[in-house]
Amino acid sequence: MKITGAEIIVKSLLEEDVEKIFGYPGGAVIPLYD
Repeated sequence: MKITGAEIIVKSLLEEDVEKIFGYPGGAVIPLYD
């Protein structure tokens, strides 16, 4: 059984007791990459 990238991220967040994460969904951040 392979572990996915998402599972690695979730495991890491849980191990570090992260309670909140922040991000900009969708096209709101596209200008930052241009």
